[in-house]
Amino acid sequence: MAVERLEVVTIPVSDVERAKEFYARLGWRLDRTPPTKVQFTPPGSVCSVQFGTGLTTAAPGSAQNMYLCVHDIVATRDRLTALGVEVGGYYHTGGPTPQPGLHPDRESYRSHFPFRDPDGNTWLVQEVTTRLPGRVDSPAAVFTSTDALAQALQRAAAAHTEHMERTGENDEKWVQWYAEYVMNEQVSAGTAEGMPAADPTPAHQAIANLVARYAELVDDGDFARLGTLLADASFTGSGAPVRGRAAIEGMFRDTLIVYSDGTPRTQHVTTNLAIEVDEATGTATARSYVTVLQALPELSLQPIAGGRYHDRFERHDGRWRFVERHARINFVGDVSRHLRQAQDVAPVMPAR
Repeated sequence: MAVERLEVVTIPVSDVERAKEFYARLGWRLDRTPPTKVQFTPPGSVCSVQFGTGLTTAAPGSAQNMYLCVHDIVATRDRLTALGVEVGGYYHTGGPTPQPGLHPDRESYRSHFPFRDPDGNTWLVQEVTTRLPGRVDSPAAVFTSTDALAQALQRAAAAHTEHMERTGENDEKWVQWYAEYVMNEQVSAGTAEGMPAADPTPAHQAIANLVARYAELVDDGDFARLGTLLADASFTGSGAPVRGRAAIEGMFRDTLIVYSDGTPRTQHVTTNLAIEVDEATGTATARSYVTVLQALPELSLQPIAGGRYHDRFERHDGRWRFVERHARINFVGDVSRHLRQAQDVAPVMPAR
């Protein structure tokens, strides 16, 4: 089937400069266009919006319910609010009628909130974490600059040199080899037949970022985003495993003491991180040490717990995500100002 891609949607506005300022404030990319048009593209989108003088006869503000799909609806709403955008409340679908609030289990496609541009054109933000079958086409390689493409070609050239040294043959089809290597590296991060594996650094870095992000969110007291981070994972601490965004968020809220600044006044220091990636299956494991520090006006800075994390990850739709975190706390200090049920906490000693 021939490619037929929706490229641009025209929206009606009454004041081009005012609309231009609004969409620039959202962080959307301003594209190069003829002087009579203004075009913006949301981050990660292949479809743009246009407005300008004489582009449409529709009344300003009459464009309604244009969807923006995001992976983390809470983070998106917080960002827009911080930018001064007037946003509507959350609502969720899945029953006979829409209901207020986020979907209880944060199921994909269910949670929404609206916002409007200065003319009243309405956008609906929808949280999509897992696509329904058949809704994702084969991915395409995209380069954001000539430098990025040049670097990819340089990596392909180095890999091709190794390939010829290994085979001892000249490769007359080197152009095709380069093309397959570059596509394989960016899209699948796997290996093509007869081709060395792409640099594993991106996968390792993405997983290291997830490990670091967990510590940041716990120490920030941002349990909503922590639930989002672990939405597809099971979490095991001192009790039974907990699974699902809402359940994990609730567990942290019920377990940790949060102070007037909105944080637990802790710092989770993660060290000795060891990551093992299986590119062929799109899975990975990680092991690390964790030391929890705490300080309060009446408590000098001190370590209050130490242990290890055992994690599993998977790559889904090109993105790495947690599928399991097992926290084993081997050493426990004074956690009375950190845990609501401190008396029930005991170290998990390794078997001998």
